[in-house]
Amino acid sequence: MASAVRVYAQVRRTVERVSSKSMKSLPKPVHGLLAAGIVCAGFAAASPAAKPTDAAKWVCAGAFMQKFDRFEASVTIRQYRERFLSVPSGAVRRAVFVFPTAHRVMRKHLRSVNNARFGEKTHKEFTAFDMTAPLNGAAPAKDGKPPAGAPLPDPVKVQAGSTGSDIRFPLAPATHIRTDGYNKVPSKDGESVLDILAIDGSGVIGGDSTLIVMSRRDSAKSWGLGESRNPFAFGRHRSGASFVTSTEFKLMQRLSKLYGVPFAVLPLQAKGPLSESGDAWRAAKDWLTSYRSAPDTVTGAKAPGRC
Repeated sequence: MASAVRVYAQVRRTVERVSSKSMKSLPKPVHGLLAAGIVCAGFAAASPAAKPTDAAKWVCAGAFMQKFDRFEASVTIRQYRERFLSVPSGAVRRAVFVFPTAHRVMRKHLRSVNNARFGEKTHKEFTAFDMTAPLNGAAPAKDGKPPAGAPLPDPVKVQAGSTGSDIRFPLAPATHIRTDGYNKVPSKDGESVLDILAIDGSGVIGGDSTLIVMSRRDSAKSWGLGESRNPFAFGRHRSGASFVTSTEFKLMQRLSKLYGVPFAVLPLQAKGPLSESGDAWRAAKDWLTSYRSAPDTVTGAKAPGRC
């Protein structure tokens, strides 16, 4: 392992010294080795203390694992050559796509666009969604229906963010969609299932806006002990992890083209209530403010491309 790390470091140093002109004159095997090093250039050093709000990048599985020497991407991501959103500490488990479009308009088209692409397993409408409540990925912990005879929550109620008073989280209309399985990998019994939570962002970041929180669950079966780690439980167990990938980005691109507006993408904390991702909501508010002030000068998120 140590020798491999030394070789990789030598390759990186060589890449920095070799110009594009001189690379063309190198033998093909050496040229390919240097090209592999270039793919990984530009990453910050891995840090266990890195937060999901660090600068995020779209990466390929091979490049990420080569850089940080660890397994990260799912079998589905590798099979379909998707890029996934990542920070130096690892994959981003959920992210928010910020649109300058009203939720009351967007939620209908979101359902139709998703139905055409992934299919819809479940759908729920929330009259007053609480962004300070616990979530399972991007899925609400509650079904959105009050007990029989109970009054509806007051949509005007405003709750201060846990990270400061500059961002507040009023109870707001929201739409939750769980997709059918897609990106099948039959040999591993693998698939992806996406949770989409579209929230009226007018009370959080101001103006007509929609906050689309996404978290995709990739799962597959493999031989091992499973989550129990019981030595007597060896067999074929299902395991998985959450991601945000270029496939879901394309779904958002369809909405962007439909409305003729750009959108921003921001990583959120992997766990806990959405309100705890204070930095992301401030960045979303700043982006929306800039767009409202000068829509012709503000660009949206750049397409991740393919691996």
